[in-house]
Amino acid sequence: GTKSRFVTVSSNIEAWMCSIPLQDMPPTFQDAVYTTRQLGYRYLWIDSLCIIQDDHQDWVAESTRMREYYKHAAITISCDSTSGDDVGFLKHERKVETLSVILSSNDEVGFRRQVRWPKFQKRDTFISERAWTLQEFVLSPRSLSYTSQQIVWECHTRKYCESSENSLEDSHLSQFWGTKRFFLALATGRQQVLKFGHVFHHLFRWYNLVNDYRLRDLTYGQDFLPAISGIAREIKAQAGGTYLAGIWLEDIHRGLMWAMDGAGKIPETYHAPSWSWASLQ
Repeated sequence: GTKSRFVTVSSNIEAWMCSIPLQDMPPTFQDAVYTTRQLGYRYLWIDSLCIIQDDHQDWVAESTRMREYYKHAAITISCDSTSGDDVGFLKHERKVETLSVILSSNDEVGFRRQVRWPKFQKRDTFISERAWTLQEFVLSPRSLSYTSQQIVWECHTRKYCESSENSLEDSHLSQFWGTKRFFLALATGRQQVLKFGHVFHHLFRWYNLVNDYRLRDLTYGQDFLPAISGIAREIKAQAGGTYLAGIWLEDIHRGLMWAMDGAGKIPETYHAPSWSWASLQ
């Protein structure tokens, strides 16, 4: 959601290392703790609590570990809230559209049933508009998303939502699920790791992710490359290669062929070299 006011800073970290009273947490954090406990897990990582917010060195160190946190998490919990942490997500009344359907075996016998109408695209949710959540999606082996419309379960083999008994598919997500499965297959050893020189045909996944990433919202411009660095680190760990500010040296002839859809804006602060797609907003 929006920026949290309940954060770890230098002045409270010593006290919070002893305990953080549950009743002092905002509703969204309390719901996350409850969900974690109900799922049978003991540990919960929340960035605004586990990263010292007024310590730049701690942020730099922790941001480089994002790949490990998401990749090795048992499950990633996310909520589609634009109202900050004061609302929560477990008691939120979700908008559900129903469709009345008559089911019959012949002309004389039938019955009426209310079914949930799967008018839902997770791509349209607030979760999918945030830049940082892209690497959460790609690297997390399992995720549970509480959206404004329904709950969505995703893993490397299936994705389900409340409005459908069958696995959820659409053209946009199908493209992304191919990418997610590719990364998870490498990470779990289900797929043979290829050397970088032989995986040029896989780099289209990186370029597709970059295209989507460019459309997402980012609060701080200096996070432009860090917010996608976890995915780059995973590619480098699995296939090798030299990563240079959003572009791969071994595929630089394609990496430099980027173009803006419209006029790009030069940021006030330095983000990346001028030859990188990350240099413009």
